[in-house]
Amino acid sequence: MSDVKPWSVNLEHGERWWYAHVAELPGCFTRGETHEEVLNSLPKEIDRHLSFLREKGCPSTETTMFLVAQEIHDIAELGEAGGAVALFDTDERPVCKKDLEIFLELIQWNREELLRVVCPLPKEARDARPIHDKWTINETLNHVANAEEWYISRLGEAIQEECEGYIERLDSSLQEDDVLKRLAVTRQGAVHALRAAFSRGVRGTFTRAKYAHYPEERWTFRKVLRRFVEHEREHINTIKRVVEALA
Repeated sequence: MSDVKPWSVNLEHGERWWYAHVAELPGCFTRGETHEEVLNSLPKEIDRHLSFLREKGCPSTETTMFLVAQEIHDIAELGEAGGAVALFDTDERPVCKKDLEIFLELIQWNREELLRVVCPLPKEARDARPIHDKWTINETLNHVANAEEWYISRLGEAIQEECEGYIERLDSSLQEDDVLKRLAVTRQGAVHALRAAFSRGVRGTFTRAKYAHYPEERWTFRKVLRRFVEHEREHINTIKRVVEALA
């Protein structure tokens, strides 16, 4: 009998979309319009994610077996800009120093991949809209920067001020149309703020009404870190589809 344990999967469901998240593999998730679709697509995504980790030198099992650990329904505007996302039981686990460094490494790997895709493109390509119902690449990049500032704001006013102050010290003359520079400066401020949140012992479950469409949405430090990884990962895939359409 194999002693390889299956992955634990959390499911969330909104008005349209289902999402499946692998709890032990932050950034490994799939989206689908039905319960069956999202679960059927998960083994392929797990395999892709494990290959990605091995390329980065991370040891990992090769199993794509999984078990659904939790399922949460009726998430408002799930999958839409400004929509809510579920708080899973696994999001309530405390974040240790090792956890923080793993999350920060994952978001750095995401950013490296994103820049490999977009940096070779001229500005006119980043402003083009080859898919009529998709954002341009620059619109998507601005959205990613906005989202990172918003996720930091979930951690409270003091941590938000840490982020904003750090960004201002880096470049108080940042221009709105310099999307790539804004992306870089925002990320530096966000990483500084995440480290500040850890050092100050941010923990527990909290809400924050400011800037929120859904002020009662519950957050933890781990959920904020998870969303940093997942959100950029999802938009990297979107940008790749736009780049293919440009070609």
